[in-house]
Amino acid sequence: MQLFAYAEIEDEVKWNAIANTEVCQRWWAHMGDIMESNPDNSPKAVDLTETFHLG
Repeated sequence: MQLFAYAEIEDEVKWNAIANTEVCQRWWAHMGDIMESNPDNSPKAVDLTETFHLG
């Protein structure tokens, strides 16, 4: 099974602030059994290779 999520961020500071919220921490804990995680329970992320760009 694979879990896929996509997010675009405009501001790294705001993105990190979201990660420190209680609801985000609860979500990571809830999803921990099906998503690859770092030692701090944050999800592991990999860059994707763009295949198509429509615009």
